[in-house]
Amino acid sequence: MSSPAEYAPARHVPAWRQQLGAFWRWWMNELSQLVPQRFAALGGAARVPVVAIDGDEVVLVEPKTAVGPDTRVDLASLDDTRRRAALRALLERAGETRARVQLCLGRDEALVRRLNMPAATEENLGQVLAFEMD
Repeated sequence: MSSPAEYAPARHVPAWRQQLGAFWRWWMNELSQLVPQRFAALGGAARVPVVAIDGDEVVLVEPKTAVGPDTRVDLASLDDTRRRAALRALLERAGETRARVQLCLGRDEALVRRLNMPAATEENLGQVLAFEMD
């Protein structure tokens, strides 16, 4: 005797519903980029590997459990397709399957600005810093 699932006809999904599903996936992806880091951890973003660029090498910084010679990829001697494949393999070894990555900048690669503020700004420091950053 066959199971009833074998005889079930394939359900036709209207084109508008497929487009709506594609829009929803795109919209949720866009919104997920705006979520603060501490809330993004609830959706699994905390597991995104962190890499740093050291000369011609890409170095896996996080997760800290992955320490060894396979945490570095030398990109200087590779062509574009091999670079992509090597970077993809590095991310897969770190457990990343959706090609997400966070880039760690060195001190000499980041913009740093020192501010001197009066003690009265302590009460609304967040607003003052946002203003200064703008």
